[in-house]
Order: sequence, then C-alpha cells, then structure tokens
Amino acid sequence: MCRSGDLSQGIAVLKQAIDDLEAVEFCLSLPGHMAVLADAMRLEGRYAEAVDLCERAMKIAAKSNARLYEPEIKRVRAIVARDERGNVDKEVHQMLRSAASCARDLQLPVLEFRALQTMLECVGEGRLDVRAKRRLEQLSYLRGFEERAARFISSAYPSAN
Repeated sequence: MCRSGDLSQGIAVLKQAIDDLEAVEFCLSLPGHMAVLADAMRLEGRYAEAVDLCERAMKIAAKSNARLYEPEIKRVRAIVARDERGNVDKEVHQMLRSAASCARDLQLPVLEFRALQTMLECVGEGRLDVRAKRRLEQLSYLRGFEERAARFISSAYPSAN
C-alpha cells in the first residue's frame, strides 16, 4: 500500500502488524517491517517518528541476531536524515556508505545495490567514488529486480492482488 501511494492506509496496516508481532514477541521479520514503516513515515514528513523507528529496529535486529535487516535500516535512516535536513551532507553520505558496506559484509547483493543506488541518487555520479561506481556496475544485473519480483508474485499468486 505504501509503495502504491496509499501512505496513510499502509502506515496504519504496518503499525498494526508491528504491534501484533511485538505482542507475540516475534522478532524475526520485525526489523524489516519497521524499516518499511519508517520509510513511509519519512514520505509523510514524520521524521522524528521515522528516526525513532529505525533506532528501535536496529536494537531489535541486534538483540535477535537478525542482521540481514541492518543494511536496509541504515539506508532508510540515511534518507530520513537527508529529507529532514534538505540536503546530503557528509554524515548522510557516510550513512549510505555504511549501509552498502554492511550489505556487502553480510553478502546481501540486493541490499548492497539498493544502498549504492540510493547513494548515487543522493550524491550524483560525480561524487560517487570509483569503488562504489565499479560495484554498482557489477550489481547492474539487479536493476529492476523489485519490479520483476512483484510481477512474478502477482502472476504466481493472483489472489494476493
């Protein structure tokens, strides 16, 4: 819902899902859902809530050893900072580098690509270092991955639409 433009409904559904997961102490996917919610809150200009949610998600990911969500949480936290500040400063740039590095260390190429692509969008090709450019090129096969995955899910599971 959030990605299709219905932010308020998507935020409400995500909040309820997160509350339900926390109520039963199910932490495995919780940080990932929290990152999606933080990004939706960012789009609504609810920066303080988004920052708090990212911080909570990182703590839960660390406590539950669900590190696979760390790169995305870091990426979302960086773009929250960018939008809140109205620019990309050195700290935001470093946050995005950290997200990409974390994804690379965890061997999560999709999340590394997302972090690097966000960095490219934020700083422009001129401020992207050679190593990041090279790595983006190596991961270029992932361009459009999310759209391809969504189309596959829609066709494989028509009742989910």
